[in-house]
Amino acid sequence: FSSERDAYYLTIGKRFGDVLLHVTYGEDERNGDFSILAPVPAGVDPGLDFLLASSTALLTQVAEDSEFYTVGLRWEVSSSVAAKFEYTSYENAPEYQLIAGDASLFQFALTTVF
Repeated sequence: FSSERDAYYLTIGKRFGDVLLHVTYGEDERNGDFSILAPVPAGVDPGLDFLLASSTALLTQVAEDSEFYTVGLRWEVSSSVAAKFEYTSYENAPEYQLIAGDASLFQFALTTVF
């Protein structure tokens, strides 16, 4: 099974002294390729019908139409410690139920180097 996929993202950032501010925007669109199932006859055999329905369901779950944006901040606390804060908003088209609806994520990390 293959699918057509169009995805991209754009990130821009600016450093202000010890602080780096960045913003990212992205989209991901993937469509299942149902043409591979066209030669499979329906209604001939219950086992074949089950296989056709399962394959169709799989291709439907692969489909996706989503976009996201991220706002982040990196603060150089010292020469060996950085604090990172990031917020991501993820919006998924309602017809695709693999990840239903919208989601938000806030992340924090403390990175050290010895």
